[in-house]
Amino acid sequence: MDFTDFVCFNLKSINKRVEKHMALFFDSFGISVSQAFILFCLLDHDGSILSEIGARAQIEASSLTAMTDKLDRMGLVERTLDPHNRRIVRLYITPKGRETAEIIKQRGEKFDQYLRGNLGQDLDKLFDCLASINSSIDKLSQSTDGHGNIQL
Repeated sequence: MDFTDFVCFNLKSINKRVEKHMALFFDSFGISVSQAFILFCLLDHDGSILSEIGARAQIEASSLTAMTDKLDRMGLVERTLDPHNRRIVRLYITPKGRETAEIIKQRGEKFDQYLRGNLGQDLDKLFDCLASINSSIDKLSQSTDGHGNIQL
């Protein structure tokens, strides 16, 4: 089988194309797609801790700190120590960050509407397939030897 027929290759390819299209717009604000997702998280849950944002936006902790550092330097977010537990740092969106996030979220929603419109009746099938892939990977994670080898 040619590797370009692998399910994982096709998922990666589509994801790369989607991110590339979204980046065309987000780049004009100086932020990446992942950084936009951080801002979107804060629009919904301002004052979240980094682990909550990472889990919701599917961003690894090792990348999240650098991304939020840049957003902080740009004046889009600010870190504040939790008054009840000073070991916890909360991330808040600034007024400039909120304005930026709302603009780019509108663009993201338009792109999403475009894709949904083109998928039509296949949209439910797509989400079912994605859920099935996700479930399969969850099951696989439980049946590997820790090195990616499947234990059948």
